Amino acid sequence: MPTYDEALRSGNEKYVWPGFLGKDTDPSESLKTLSIPGLWLFSDNDESIPVGLSIERLQQLRSAGHRYDYVLFSGLGHNNMDGTFATAVEWIARRSR
Repeated sequence: MPTYDEALRSGNEKYVWPGFLGKDTDPSESLKTLSIPGLWLFSDNDESIPVGLSIERLQQLRSAGHRYDYVLFSGLGHNNMDGTFATAVEWIARRSR
């Protein structure tokens, strides 16, 4: 599967953000302002979001000192609650001790 950047570069036409979706934002700008920990759950088989780009941005935020964790699952799709719920509960429980 190509990375987000590779997919964008492979197109022949410039991508234009559809106006009906509102303002195109980069959530990492907002995440830079938070001081709470966060957890992201990804799958290598998720075709709904740019997983590689998301992880890259989280790694940049982590390098800047943010307490953001992520887990990359293998073989799950976008709707992966059954496969990831226990991981989320365990992460929350560790923070409450």
